[in-house]
Amino acid sequence: MVQTPPFRETELRRFVAAHLDLIEPGMTLVAEEYPLQNQHGSGGFVDILARDASGDLVVIELKRSDQSARQALHELEKYVALLTADRGIRVDRMRCILLSTEWRELLVPFARFVKHVDFYVVGRRLVIGSDRRPVASEVVELPTLTTGLETCPFQLHLLYETREQRDEFARVIPDALERISVEDFITFNLDLGVPEDHVLYPHGTALVLATFSEAMRDHIRSLFPELCDDEPASLWWHEQVVQSEVVAAGETGESRVLLPSDSEAYAKWELSGLVGHGRYADSVVWPEAQLKAVVEADGEALSASFRRTVAVANRPAWQRMRRTLDGLVEGCGGWPDSIAALLDELEFRPNAQLSITAYAPADILRSLEAIVRYRSPAYMPQVLIEWRDGPRHGVIGGRLTWDGTTRVRTLQETVGAIFEDFSDYVFASSVGATREYETQMVGLHGLHYDLVESSGNDDDIAPQPLSRVSLINGELVRTPLSSDEPEANDFIAAHQDYLALLVAAFEASTARR
Repeated sequence: MVQTPPFRETELRRFVAAHLDLIEPGMTLVAEEYPLQNQHGSGGFVDILARDASGDLVVIELKRSDQSARQALHELEKYVALLTADRGIRVDRMRCILLSTEWRELLVPFARFVKHVDFYVVGRRLVIGSDRRPVASEVVELPTLTTGLETCPFQLHLLYETREQRDEFARVIPDALERISVEDFITFNLDLGVPEDHVLYPHGTALVLATFSEAMRDHIRSLFPELCDDEPASLWWHEQVVQSEVVAAGETGESRVLLPSDSEAYAKWELSGLVGHGRYADSVVWPEAQLKAVVEADGEALSASFRRTVAVANRPAWQRMRRTLDGLVEGCGGWPDSIAALLDELEFRPNAQLSITAYAPADILRSLEAIVRYRSPAYMPQVLIEWRDGPRHGVIGGRLTWDGTTRVRTLQETVGAIFEDFSDYVFASSVGATREYETQMVGLHGLHYDLVESSGNDDDIAPQPLSRVSLINGELVRTPLSSDEPEANDFIAAHQDYLALLVAAFEASTARR
């Protein structure tokens, strides 16, 4: 139990200032209650300003209760900012020590604080002796904070003949995972909306696992050494090991592992019974709508269609959006570099807000087949970025254009330019390995990944014309857009026979479930 010192914080500060060896040998006093203030109104007094044996400044903030300790984080940030801005001290030539007799309420926020600040700071507990005076200090051991949940993209689907079978074995999944100590996951049910004779198992239950921590991966290795001794480099191998155990417990008629982007496989199925477990179980922060967004990977690269609204000033959200969008458009011609350059420009608008919608599977054959099969342009690769910064606003659009030249005569000739045959292509498509060939495959069809842009002000009388955007020698170049340029829809209209053969090839392959 921590003993409370017999004197007030002022007296405690004076005692520590006179005995800095309690903190660190070789530390010397510079000032007590060192005043800091600037023209913006921010100011305060550093409890103890010291200098270490290396000559660097040490800001020591002293607290003696939970209530006052919670204020210390704000004060440390303020003092470092003022020492940097008004005294010219670089953060690499100063460090901070938070010294407190009580750490119960402070441990968790301080652990997060240490991870995110751009200066060195350490927490020390002031040890009180039997005479109720400080006798030493010790470095505080901070808790390990888990991060927010990421989701394993491989979703397990267990299918059954009857609803009763499904409901019975759906109850088995949490029990099976509890035995393995897996806590964070989502389950839901699937039912075929309209019965179809060729569907043998019209009822299903599904499992979505949170991505495992390294500690959890070690646990899985200890439970299943025979499966993990020679484990592949796959990021989600251990989640797949757990899925195999669930399949064994579920006595399923059929099991499938799908990605969120495989939504067309269940286009005619009804989703219900979403249940969160572990950290997903709190229905206040994880209502059913949010669980459904997790299942559909809403706002993530593996979603059927990427959607995200983000402010430039929200740095964590902005940086994640950029990483996700960069991965999403990888392989799509000039899109990755040009979109990155356009977003770099928007970073100079810190008050701007963006809404992004993108669909870029980087698999032009599958996209063309889906467009024809479902008679929907929704499967056309596309990017739409709408931004606003006060009265200024703009639109960036990514689309496929056609150069008007027919280069494809037969499907075999097209596929054979890159793959051994259509089956070889189907395998590459099924494992998501078409991105490295996408620019070449699109070019064989005379298609191109194109970007256009328009921007203006609210008081503009007429809308601004679209310009084509290209990245040339590292510089963004904008050129006027002609209104009569052929688009991907013109390619589709001109190649109906070719596309009919493409649909037939998919139907005859294992690509179509």
